[in-house]
Amino acid sequence: MTKQERVKKDDTGKQILARLKTWLLLGKTITPNQALMLWRTSRIAVYVHRLRRDYRMKIETKMVNHNGDTFACYSLVKTKKRKVKFN
Repeated sequence: MTKQERVKKDDTGKQILARLKTWLLLGKTITPNQALMLWRTSRIAVYVHRLRRDYRMKIETKMVNHNGDTFACYSLVKTKKRKVKFN
């Protein structure tokens, strides 16, 4: 994680939503702990919900068990590219 990926304390919800959208579109995954470290928000599930509802993004939630802790890992569902045929 670089300093450029970290954000200021005064980030608004819209900024965090935009950052999360970009993050997922780049093919990256995100956990609540990563969101807390990157964007200083513990409400990542709310932003995921908004992306699903407002932008119709297909975001997958995987529950991960690690060292006795269970947490969510969010990623964008990969869709198959359709081939367009021209006559």
